[in-house]
Amino acid sequence: MKYFTKTRIVGVLLAASLAGGLAGCAKQDEDVAPTAKLSVATSDIRVVDGRLVFKDYQSFTKALDELKNRPEAELTAWEKARGFSSLRRSDEAAASSLREEFGFPQQWATLINARGEYQIGNQYFWYHAGEKHEFNFLADMQAVQRGQSVAHFASAAGRTPVSSSSTASRTTMETNSGRDGKYQYDFCMWGNCGSRRKIVYETYAYADYNSSAQGYFTTLLLDVKLEFRNSKGQWRVAGETRDVNVAISGDAFAYTDYGYCQTSYSAPIYVNYSSQSNSNSSLTLSQGFVSSCGAPARVYWNFSVNGSINSWITSDPGNAFPISGTDLW
Repeated sequence: MKYFTKTRIVGVLLAASLAGGLAGCAKQDEDVAPTAKLSVATSDIRVVDGRLVFKDYQSFTKALDELKNRPEAELTAWEKARGFSSLRRSDEAAASSLREEFGFPQQWATLINARGEYQIGNQYFWYHAGEKHEFNFLADMQAVQRGQSVAHFASAAGRTPVSSSSTASRTTMETNSGRDGKYQYDFCMWGNCGSRRKIVYETYAYADYNSSAQGYFTTLLLDVKLEFRNSKGQWRVAGETRDVNVAISGDAFAYTDYGYCQTSYSAPIYVNYSSQSNSNSSLTLSQGFVSSCGAPARVYWNFSVNGSINSWITSDPGNAFPISGTDLW
């Protein structure tokens, strides 16, 4: 991930859809579950022109915190109760590309629309071409989206692939360190090696800068994934229903590298999760705010994860992939 601020115009259209697969990879709508109950007041969140509008930054980050690790069906119910359709649920090619490019946590993708937009007060945000763009006027955002040049603030967001490092029983990861796919299990589904599958457990960190708050809201995540191998030998997201059980604990510490006025965030990790669905599970281990003296900086996570993780294709329980220990990461 790059770290900079600038004034520029980006007119490149988002890429076409991710490569499809032979395993029914299309995103399916979930059954509607009871609406997630948030303490964020309903009046603090509105829908205007298809995007969510938050009263202030506090109501936005509170929604992020309360939506973390919710079942997909509950997130969908939360959206539908507000008449909102998110980036998370969109099956449009551009939306799929945007999700993959930035690596949004599920709670982020639930609060952003399929065009990559949301609003806090009178400030507009748009994710495009590896950057988060901030605008004080709707007309300015719309002009940039049409390919016109308008002065505005832009900063890098998301992740790019660089490896993380481990020391003893702790892992240190920058928010530009990509995904650490430490645990992978490659197998033949139902004993048929013409149907190769792979279960992956990986951690990654996401950071998102806000110029008004002068810092980052950052998230440390665990992804439990299922992939299939296509005819070209490429691994792609698989669509079979799978069971996922996670019981982990630990601690996490986030900080910036920006000198004298940096602040840090620390919290225990505790995730007890069990689900059955046809989509990958993306679980938040920890998230919080770190300042950076009013300028973009590098954000680091130092953490340890203990406990157990297990998952399997529901129709093929013989190929479960359990791991456990006191120093998984």
